[in-house]
Amino acid sequence: MGPRVSHASRRSDAALFAAVDAWARLRHRRALHWTARQEPGIARRFHVALPRGMNDKWLWRKVFDHDPRFVTLCDKLATKPWVARFGVPVPRTLWAGTDARDIPPELLKGDVVVKANHASGRNILITGGQPGREEVVERANRFLRHGFGREAGEWAYAAVPRRLFVEEHLGGGTLLRDLKIYTFGRHVERVFHVVDRFGDMRADMWEDRGAGLAPYEGTIHDFEARYTGPMPATLPQALDLAARIGAEFDALRVDFLTDGQNLWLGELTVYDQGGFREYDGHLPGTYPACLWDLRRSWFMQTPQRGWREAYRRALGRQLNDADGELMHVQA
Repeated sequence: MGPRVSHASRRSDAALFAAVDAWARLRHRRALHWTARQEPGIARRFHVALPRGMNDKWLWRKVFDHDPRFVTLCDKLATKPWVARFGVPVPRTLWAGTDARDIPPELLKGDVVVKANHASGRNILITGGQPGREEVVERANRFLRHGFGREAGEWAYAAVPRRLFVEEHLGGGTLLRDLKIYTFGRHVERVFHVVDRFGDMRADMWEDRGAGLAPYEGTIHDFEARYTGPMPATLPQALDLAARIGAEFDALRVDFLTDGQNLWLGELTVYDQGGFREYDGHLPGTYPACLWDLRRSWFMQTPQRGWREAYRRALGRQLNDADGELMHVQA
């Protein structure tokens, strides 16, 4: 813990934080309004300059933490070579380009996945050559005509050069599972497990609330069925890889696909759920919010220009004074 912040410095910093909050509310109204819409029935004031809850920290990342690596991580193609140094298996890319009409016809006659690299959820699963080529070309090229993330303020997606790619279909008919691992540095806070996402989708979850990962007992929204079977044998490998990748960031979601024996990278997510956590994301001082140490972020570790540098230093004083978890400063 660094030296304590003096009363005079606190007063000066509080005035700066109030000005920064006012600037964020004016300059980034779209992102704040998007978060407010995700929190129906909750009346609160956003604290971007001094974020203490998860959702305010997501807003802070969108407004201030423009880590150049985020553009790479939001690019599903560029992510593959980036993770190669960690020894993470990735699905094979069979073709990449900017016009689906250039996809070799033979690739679309079997089992593959056509994806857009610059957005979430823009995938076409092709099984036995269906859907047909004409539909695939029309849908895939439509993916490229639309950006992603602007409404929620996910700035890094806008900087990704838009491309399409064809990827191998994993599993060979075996039931695939998703492992979404939430990291804060090397610390794994949550594992979200989705089974059979293209069929009878079920899910379960483990969370750490200070005593290690334990089954989550609450309701998992958007899933009618709860998975009650064992975790896949590849989980220890996934946890190790996620911790190694997450160690380079203050917060990151690391997704894997597994057939129970093999493990592949799914994606790296900079803005989980668009930058929003359900249930308690609006509350200050929750366990995951305390795990998220902004001092590890690119913004806090990189000298800034103009007033942002004064703000970075002031925020650093507050973080050091509280050893990473913000004290309540009325802004």
